[in-house]
This record gives sequence, structure tokens and C-alpha cells, in this order.
Amino acid sequence: MTSVHGSPAAYGSPAARMVRTALIPMLVLLLVVAQALPSAANEEETEEGRLLVVQAVSLIANRATSESIVERIEDALQARDPTGVDLDKVEAALGLLQGATDDAQALDGARELLETSVDVRAATGYGAIPEPGMVGTDTAPYTAGTASGTTVVLDSMDPALGISDTGDVVLIVLAAFSVLVGLYLARRWRPDHAMRELRGRRAS
Repeated sequence: MTSVHGSPAAYGSPAARMVRTALIPMLVLLLVVAQALPSAANEEETEEGRLLVVQAVSLIANRATSESIVERIEDALQARDPTGVDLDKVEAALGLLQGATDDAQALDGARELLETSVDVRAATGYGAIPEPGMVGTDTAPYTAGTASGTTVVLDSMDPALGISDTGDVVLIVLAAFSVLVGLYLARRWRPDHAMRELRGRRAS
């Protein structure tokens, strides 16, 4: 005689259905919260202009909204510590975006101005570019924390959508062939008796 917990009816019991029904809204809520966290405002925002400029470049590279880019540039202009930042270039970048926020050419121009507005010596946290033998010493310690050591921001990697080359076609054909072979083998080596029939025989 089969166990009640192992029978298919146990998975369709009212308690199991209630658990599944409660899990769905919980998962949806977790997804919404996870997406909202990165966009939440940081109350302890940095007051260093160079970091805010690099953040603005990162927003442009990752195709953020024009409002958030302009807001970050304005924060950089109002930062208490503008050390190592050419504010004239930052203002020029802000002017480009305020005139045409959705123009790709304006975004590229603003990004170039922002990237060249930060002195690399200030970005690394050093007063001057150290000699190779000085890196890692007390005079020129390794960059850590908010000192990224670079002003370079890579563009986001967006894979091509749909079938873009011959390799995609080959992968699709191989995947379809694998599915067909799997279906054929499943039918070819299918047991003579179904599990329901075997359970019925065992119960009787």
C-alpha cells in the first residue's frame, strides 16, 4: 500500500495549494524590491567631484535616463571637493545634455568631456604619478575603497537579438536535432507498463 505522502493526491491537497498560492506573490514582491534597490538614492553620497564625474560617465555608458545623468553632473559641479576636476568641461558637458538629452551624439560628446575633465593623478588618489617601484609603499599605497585607480568606464555588453550569424543557425539546428532525438529515444525505449498501471497492480 502506497504512502499518503508519496501519492499524487498529496501534492494537490488544500494545504499544498495554499503554500503555492502564497509563494507566488512573495516571489513577485522580492523581484520588485530587488529591482528598486539599485535605483534608490544614496543618502551618504560622496562629496568628491571626481567620483561623481566618473559615476556620470558610468551612467552614460550603461544608458541610464537623461535625468539621472544630468542630476549626477549637477552634483559633481556642486561637490565640496572639486580637486582634480576641470569644472569648465563638466559645465560644457551639462550644457550639451540640457540642449539635447536624447541625442546620441550629445551623449558621446558629454562623455568625452567628462572623461577628460578628471585628472588621472587625482583619480588614482596620488598627488603625482608614482614610480613603478613606489607602488604599494607608504608613499604610493595600492588603491582601495572609493579610489578606483582609473577613469576608464567600459560600455555595457548588449548581445545581438535574434539570429545574427551562421553560428546561431548551427546552434538552433543542433538544439532542434537534440530535441527530436530525445523524443525518439523516449518513445523507442518507453516501458511496457505505465507507472499508474504498476501502482494500481501493487495496490490491488
